[in-house]
Amino acid sequence: CAAVLSAHAELSKAQGAAGEATLPVELVLVEKMAKLGGNSAKASSGINALSPDTGDSPQLFERDTLASGGQRSQPSLVHTL
Repeated sequence: CAAVLSAHAELSKAQGAAGEATLPVELVLVEKMAKLGGNSAKASSGINALSPDTGDSPQLFERDTLASGGQRSQPSLVHTL
């Protein structure tokens, strides 16, 4: 059994560490925060994306992104996005 230590237990790092192992693996996660997940936990509400096939538009994307930012987003940066 291989052992893998992942400091700062962000989901992508943990998945990558476990996925790279070719043997049965014991994965040890070390996290300084109260909950595991890193940025993945912060993004649990989803990631904004534009899908023209579903009737989305750049204007709707901008509006939704601003709304999901909870009044913390900078409109000029969201517009650039």
